[in-house]
Amino acid sequence: MTQNMTDQSEAPGTIAEMKEAVGSLFMLWSRVEADLVKALSELSGPPKADKPHGIGRTLAAWKALHEDIAGRGTDHLEVVCELHGHLAGALRVRNAIAHGLESYGIAGSDGSGEAYFQCRLKDAPEVITLRHLKACLSRLAGARMHISRLTYAALHPGERGLQSLYDDVTDLMRRHED
Repeated sequence: MTQNMTDQSEAPGTIAEMKEAVGSLFMLWSRVEADLVKALSELSGPPKADKPHGIGRTLAAWKALHEDIAGRGTDHLEVVCELHGHLAGALRVRNAIAHGLESYGIAGSDGSGEAYFQCRLKDAPEVITLRHLKACLSRLAGARMHISRLTYAALHPGERGLQSLYDDVTDLMRRHED
């Protein structure tokens, strides 16, 4: 059943959880974006006047800097690309909610009672469940540490133990996959 955005009479606990998760999503993205901007500064030197504007452009610039620094085919770049994929997926969820939220409700036909958002971006409908949102939050929380660690690795390419760092970051990311 889909509700309009002002009707909160059904299952307020689950809808309340969705609202809380959305608040956390936006707060975490704010922090992740700040971490990406900091990493850009560390990797490229003093900020430039033409710094990227918006999370998507900042994320793309972060990946491009790692590609320039690490070269292609290295373990470093593989981990960066995997993290970029996780972040791009989380950004898609954020943007679907921020720019395409149409309705929300509680799935009842399968008996799950799981809260969901119905979104539409670029004429592509998408259902985002509370479970999906929580997985996204888990990825984002871990991403902050991964950004810092990969920045360190990029700035210290000859340091011993980097393979262990890459293996650890990869393992942690894969634990949070849907």
